Amino acid sequence: MRERYVYIDVVKTVAIVMVCSYHFALVGDAVQFSSTDGALLSIAGIRRLIWGLTVACVPLFFMASGALVLTNPLFDCWKWLRSIRNLLLGYIAWRFITFTILELWQGTLLDEGWRAYLSSIFFNGPATVDRSHMWFIPVYACFLVVSPLFKLAFSRAEESDAFKNYLIALLGILLLLLFVLGDINCIIRYVPQLNGIDVACLSEFSLFTTPAGMMLAYCLLGALLHRNRHAVSTASGRMYACMIVAGLAWLWMRWGIESTLAGANWDSVFLGYYSLGGVLVSTGLFGLIMKLEPILGRTPKLMSKMIMAISSSTLEIYYIHWIVGYTVFGLVSARLINLSAAAPVLATYIKGLILTLLCLGIANLMKRVPIVNRLVRF
Repeated sequence: MRERYVYIDVVKTVAIVMVCSYHFALVGDAVQFSSTDGALLSIAGIRRLIWGLTVACVPLFFMASGALVLTNPLFDCWKWLRSIRNLLLGYIAWRFITFTILELWQGTLLDEGWRAYLSSIFFNGPATVDRSHMWFIPVYACFLVVSPLFKLAFSRAEESDAFKNYLIALLGILLLLLFVLGDINCIIRYVPQLNGIDVACLSEFSLFTTPAGMMLAYCLLGALLHRNRHAVSTASGRMYACMIVAGLAWLWMRWGIESTLAGANWDSVFLGYYSLGGVLVSTGLFGLIMKLEPILGRTPKLMSKMIMAISSSTLEIYYIHWIVGYTVFGLVSARLINLSAAAPVLATYIKGLILTLLCLGIANLMKRVPIVNRLVRF
């Protein structure tokens, strides 16, 4: 049986709570751009600075996946194929369930006709419901497809410095082409003397396109940190704290620059995945949680069971939270907006935790129903 790591369970739990917080957020002007002078130091700007922590939500998932999948030397071809098959079948099934329930809820089922309805389920045809969260699954499927190649490289890295150097060099190239160039281009566009220079075209040299390549970088980063977990766990906690603060500061600055240039709000969470700031925040949190594993292992039994249950059901919670968030929980959230005026970021994280626990309960109930339980067993 594969060894279970407490810190990975905590990482996945933090990630899914952040996802549920980010979706259907109650933060109000915390995510909005203010065109007034001193926007960064306004109330909205300060809230945006804190809200930037949420940028780690999806990267943490992929870092945990890289840590568990890429560093495992065992490989079963049939098991690998079944995992991809089950992921894609679940993806189609949950698209059908999500679109049908939400269109019934808002009274728009078949408004576009049968052809459009089926096209929206199996492809990306017209849909009257929000399906923006579904991007995660195809990207994860891409990671699973290439994972055997990188598993081999990681296993050989134990024996050969050449493979270790290859992995480090590849990660460096991905970080440069997929993350740093965007940040550099942001600065260039903001400085009048550099106007007209565009370095973003250099990303065309990347073998992996975004967002699949971007998340592959997070997977490799998570695997490398996990492979060297003794060094990571013994490093100074202040270093990880400084990484988080530096990442938040840059995302905050880039939010101000990008929003000013566009005259509209720049999402420092979703778009922050592609920024070095997102890498710093995610790496800092990942390393800090790994360092705290001895303490996390001594948490009360009830909390430990809850964390393990959430960690084991993140994909189910991910699917279910979209439906719950747009239906009954949406009605409750509307009532909470007034209550969240004083501390909207904190209220949003509390809401995310409540939504996570609610969806976990629904997932556990579904596991007890024959046939239906197949939807929550991937």
